[in-house]
Amino acid sequence: MRWLIVSGLLLSFVLIGCGADTTVTKENDFAPLTELTLRSEYPFIADKTCNQFTATGHFSGLYTKEINDDATWTSSDETVATIDANGDATAIGPGTTQITATLQDISDSFFLTVTDEEIDRIEIEPLNASVAKGLTQQFNASGIFSDASVQQLSCNLVWSAVDTSVASITTGGLATGVEEGTTNVTAAFDGATRTTQLTVTEAELTSITVGVSVVDTSATPEIPQRVFLKFIATGKLSDGSTEDLTSQASWTSSTTSVASITNEGIALGRSEGSTTITASYGGYSDASELIVTELILSSISITPTTGSIAVDATTSYTATGSFITADGSASGTADITQGVTWNVGASDIATVSNEFGSEGIVTGVSSGSTTVSAVVDAETGDIYGSATITVE
Repeated sequence: MRWLIVSGLLLSFVLIGCGADTTVTKENDFAPLTELTLRSEYPFIADKTCNQFTATGHFSGLYTKEINDDATWTSSDETVATIDANGDATAIGPGTTQITATLQDISDSFFLTVTDEEIDRIEIEPLNASVAKGLTQQFNASGIFSDASVQQLSCNLVWSAVDTSVASITTGGLATGVEEGTTNVTAAFDGATRTTQLTVTEAELTSITVGVSVVDTSATPEIPQRVFLKFIATGKLSDGSTEDLTSQASWTSSTTSVASITNEGIALGRSEGSTTITASYGGYSDASELIVTELILSSISITPTTGSIAVDATTSYTATGSFITADGSASGTADITQGVTWNVGASDIATVSNEFGSEGIVTGVSSGSTTVSAVVDAETGDIYGSATITVE
């Protein structure tokens, strides 16, 4: 029996021995892109606002994944709206334009209408927030327009802090506590403003700790190749409280050929070996060793293979990985639900969570059927498993 830590869980791999079935579990065959669907939260947007589109690739009906970064984006009328390489559209003037995403000669389009509705008021979240010195607080703003429509505001939104000796704030609404005190934070858009208060407390960051949520925290985390592991950065403050700094810290891997790591602290095992994962924030840092074993993820299966739920109800899916060694010998299976990226084929029918602790939980949105897939982007191609969900 072999124990590995995969995405916060201590897992057992049953190794194949003499006399056992030694059929090699092959990596999933290459599945070509066969369809592309384009979705937007808002079919109508106000002038001067922005709107994020999502392009979903459908691969031979077997699995889906977001392909925004890979697609080519165009707008048929750039006097109405432009669109950038990530699918973010900016309204230029009233009218209708056709937004198109294309990949491998497969495309889908969405007609986006820019209205001449005027901003009525702005709402800010959160209101009257507090933050420790040296830490950050994210503010968000939504606009309520003259037709009572509500839209998240991002472009052409101006954030400001009255007393920058107390707190600073970025163009994206991320405030940083500088010194103890209180200041007003204001969001302004097209002549409308909204102000809230931000209090910076006397507590300061004193240390940072890197870890993973595991059964045995004393064990060095080990993962197979092609599997994710989510690291956590926790800051300790001078008043004894703690703060989750995972999304704010800077993450590095000492040997990226062994394991890479994202800005969100998600490591991917790439080859056998050892690397050091480091998180840094506010002049403090901590590190954890990560071992990537000789086991290689070869395929993924999802259970249940079919399921049904009501609108607004939830159900859980599980991803099981099959593993091989470098010589192709089968080497057992393990639950990798937290070590994959979850997708659905049609987000207007169902959604699936990738949030830590709730991975693979599907929520019904409207009646219909769609695919639920678990995907790992390996250098040799996507490894995937899929199932079907029906919302009744």
